Amino acid sequence: MDLFTCLGSIYTSKNSLWINEVEGISSVVVHKFIGMNKNMLKYARWLDKYVYNISIKSYLLLAWSIIPKVNKAPFVKYRKAKVDSEEWEEVFVKVKKFLCLGDNDFECSKKRLLEVFEKDKIGWFKKLGMSKKVWKKHSLDFEEMRVAKQISGPKGLDLFM
Repeated sequence: MDLFTCLGSIYTSKNSLWINEVEGISSVVVHKFIGMNKNMLKYARWLDKYVYNISIKSYLLLAWSIIPKVNKAPFVKYRKAKVDSEEWEEVFVKVKKFLCLGDNDFECSKKRLLEVFEKDKIGWFKKLGMSKKVWKKHSLDFEEMRVAKQISGPKGLDLFM
């Protein structure tokens, strides 16, 4: 039995005979998917103390017994990590200081800033004085800093017009 059939049975099955067929599924993974459903958070928090302490079949029996049964298993959208803010965090700190932007102004212009940075990473990294670690993080050669052309022209928010 695969993971999604198992999760569907937890929500919909009227009897627990399906639990005997379960093999190769981790109780931690099942618990994670139960916890991603906002309507089941109360039950997931109660099941927290049993995830690591009992066997998978015991855990599934416990989860099956406390979760209310419905006609159809709910669709739960998988949560993804926010990659953009972590990847560009060091750059954003310097840009906010360089352009004297407040938090709200910066949030409104973040998407446009990313587009501008992607066009000329080397020039912007040189102008902002980014560390060697940030250059490597974005797969840029730090030695190109010496040969990169300087960005000249308007300053402040006029740079993005």
